[in-house]
Amino acid sequence: MCLILYDIQSFNGYIDIPPLIVIEVDTKADLESFDGTFDYIKQKTEDLLNANV
Repeated sequence: MCLILYDIQSFNGYIDIPPLIVIEVDTKADLESFDGTFDYIKQKTEDLLNANV
């Protein structure tokens, strides 16, 4: 799974600019310690942002 964020004010109908941020999440990860897929994605995203990645 990949989440890509663009500046919507710069969007003109075509994607001709690089994304502001790209976050890739391992969807085959062991999710037993999480409440579900969304909880895993949320935690991994927060970890990356807190690490200034």
